[in-house]
Parts: sequence; C-alpha cells; structure tokens
Amino acid sequence: MRLLRALACVSMLVACSRKTTNTVAPDPAPSVSSAPPIDRLPADTTITLERGRCFGPCPSYRVSLFADGRVAFESLGGSYPHEGDAALVPDAGAATIDASAVLALMNRIRAAGFFDMADDYPTHWTDKRTMIVTVTIDGKTKSIRDEGGPDEELHDHPPEVPRALRDVEADIDRVANVGRWIGAPPAD
Repeated sequence: MRLLRALACVSMLVACSRKTTNTVAPDPAPSVSSAPPIDRLPADTTITLERGRCFGPCPSYRVSLFADGRVAFESLGGSYPHEGDAALVPDAGAATIDASAVLALMNRIRAAGFFDMADDYPTHWTDKRTMIVTVTIDGKTKSIRDEGGPDEELHDHPPEVPRALRDVEADIDRVANVGRWIGAPPAD
C-alpha cells in the first residue's frame, strides 16, 4: 500500500513538473470580419469612446463621433502627468471632421470583428483605467467594456483583451484627434 502511494506521488510530481511549450492562453479575439465595407453611414451612427480614471497620470474623457462628422468631447476629470495640466483641458469641446473619416473608421471597426467580440473584458487590476466603446448603427447598439488589462507585458493573465479592440480604441482617439483637447495622445 505504501508503495502504491509513493508511486502515485512520484507520478503526480513528474506530470506537474513537465514544461509545456505554450503557456499563453489563445487569443480570444474573433477572427477578422468578412463583412463587406459599407459606402454610407445611417444618420443614427454614433461611435463613442470613454476612457475612465486610473491611479496614474491619465486624463479621463468621453469622445463621440457622429455620421455627419461632428465630434463631441467631454472631460471626465482624471490626473495628468504634470501639475497644472488639468487646467488646460476644457470641460467640453466640439469639432467637425470629414464624414468620410467616420465612415472609414466604421469600416475598420466592422473589419476588426467588433460586433462579434465579448461585451466585457474584466481584469483583476485595480490601477488600470476602464475603456468603454459604444457603437450605434442602424438602430443597433453594442458596447464593450475593456477594464484596461492585461496588456502585452502581462499577457499571461486571462482573459486577454483582443488587440483588435485596443486598435479600435486608438483609432477612435486618432480620428477624433483628442490630442487637441488633452494635449497629447492618451497612454493606455
């Protein structure tokens, strides 16, 4: 009986000590969408990105882009890299961009598989900020909550946020040109 227990323990130790070649969870991102590009946006189209607060230097804001090229910015507070920077960020702002830029952004969002992604990417990190992307088109709305982690350096903590979602978030900032209000592109 003692011999059987000893053999069972040794077998378990050997099995647990084996190295695996793939320790990273597979990317949960959906495959790239095969949806064909659209050539016009319905009037109800809205693309919104909200970047929440963090424990570090990061502005918090909401920016929305509309089918006609309108851009609306709203500061939600937050901290900034240099003392006094918060005073430079307006509480709200508005701009107009070419409507074709919003159409191109929507086509990139569709191609990224946004509408097939999960609604929530939670994390156990408390010092990362939450991003929420909300897209409305043709009377349908989809929101995705990205709780800010893990990122490339911490790729072993599931569930991973799809790289395509992070690209969509960066594209929204770039097309809306949020740097005009926060002074620089936001750091993730």
